[in-house]
Formats: sequence, C-alpha cells, structure tokens
Amino acid sequence: MGSLVVCGDRQLLFEEAPTAYKRIEQVIADLVDHGLATPVATTIPLVTYKTPDLGASPRRRRKRGQP
Repeated sequence: MGSLVVCGDRQLLFEEAPTAYKRIEQVIADLVDHGLATPVATTIPLVTYKTPDLGASPRRRRKRGQP
C-alpha cells in the first residue's frame, strides 16, 4: 500500500498475526447488508505506529482493612 510502519522494536513486527483479523471489506459488507452501517468514506493508512502492550495501568495498593 505504500504506508509507513514506525516501530522501535523489530520483534513486534513479527508478533503480529494477520490471520487473527477479518478482512475489513467483508466486515463493512456484512454491516451494510444488515442495515447497521452506511459507508461515507474510504480511508488508507499512511502511518502505523506499533508499541509494546505494557498492560493495564498499575492499581494503587490498599492499606489493610480499607475497602
């Protein structure tokens, strides 16, 4: 497509599992067929920024006896 991928860790590029994703064209077609969406524009990704998933933000620890 000619888009640019920005990624500080090359290993992240190999962790991607393209087969885990549905084709967007089929998803849009299904939504249109069921009257749930009306396409108004088409977009093309120009830049993809990949960063490691650092998980959820850390929870504050509670003192013993506090809810």
